[in-house]
Amino acid sequence: MDFEWGDGLRGEEKDVMTIVEGAKTARKVRLGLAFMGIMVIAVNLRVAFVSVGPLLTEISSDQGWSNSTAGLLTGLPIIAFAVFSPVAPGLAFRVGLDRALWISLLLLMIGILARSAPGDGAIWAGTALLGMAIAFLNVLLPSLVKREVPTRVSQVTGL
Repeated sequence: MDFEWGDGLRGEEKDVMTIVEGAKTARKVRLGLAFMGIMVIAVNLRVAFVSVGPLLTEISSDQGWSNSTAGLLTGLPIIAFAVFSPVAPGLAFRVGLDRALWISLLLLMIGILARSAPGDGAIWAGTALLGMAIAFLNVLLPSLVKREVPTRVSQVTGL
């Protein structure tokens, strides 16, 4: 004999409802965290890429660079995009999407730190690493969006 609760649900039905509600809550939390992570990555890509522009005159005068050398510094990330973007899917295939994203974020962090370090070659090495990391992340981030937020790919990608 099944015992009926006041809402008309039997005990085992209440247990199933509790599990379903818990799964829905966990899914919402996961989507929220994934969205925040995607936004943090996206912001860091933009900041790392555009931050040298406003300081270029000061950097080139401190380093004694010509205009063409300063222009090469701003063009280095674009060259890295062209060279390393085709490599990103292979990296994700070999190590998995999550690890490839973490490797790319690590490269981004190292690039930012290297570009800020003193020394003649540090700004060049850091900028090249930044370009590589951003190239990887530009290719891999849409895959993360598609996996984590499959019903809102265009809205999240458009942000």
